[in-house]
Amino acid sequence: MASGFLIKITGRHKWLAIFIGLPLQILSTGLMIYLSRLHSKTASIVAVQIFFSLGDGII
Repeated sequence: MASGFLIKITGRHKWLAIFIGLPLQILSTGLMIYLSRLHSKTASIVAVQIFFSLGDGII
């Protein structure tokens, strides 16, 4: 919803996807690789998945 509001105000969507959505996805993917160990806590994996979905929703 927040990304839709920003697009409505500015009228631009490409900068939002490139400068906010894509870095969130890259960061989340790196964290998922880091947390793919056997002893990672479930809460941290869920938090990273939420960040990934936010980045995916913006794109």
